[in-house]
Amino acid sequence: MNPTTDSLNAFDIISFSRGIDLSDLFESFDKSVAVESDRFITGETPENIATKIGEVAEEEKLTMTKQGDWKLNLEGPSGKLFVGIEIYRLTESLAVVEVRSYEGVWEKRFQPHLNTLIYNPETSID
Repeated sequence: MNPTTDSLNAFDIISFSRGIDLSDLFESFDKSVAVESDRFITGETPENIATKIGEVAEEEKLTMTKQGDWKLNLEGPSGKLFVGIEIYRLTESLAVVEVRSYEGVWEKRFQPHLNTLIYNPETSID
């Protein structure tokens, strides 16, 4: 999918199924290092997501570079890629954030700062 499109189509959503993950065919991460992936849904706009990720990257002393509108790479001081992030608009009010990182970098250094972005629908019992 082209990350500059406004929304996901049915084929894009199906491709997010864990059983149909073909990303290893196209992955640029070093295969000798454990790569972890995560996806979450957010009610934030892609602009706000990128801004927040940039703020956390700065705190963590990582450099954020953009490839296209909503594909972000976070690199360490040596220029080594630590985290790759793609943001897809799901609907007008929801987006999917797909993350690939080395050995827990996302989980340990970023996710605690970004938990407020994760969509949690309010449920009411009538």
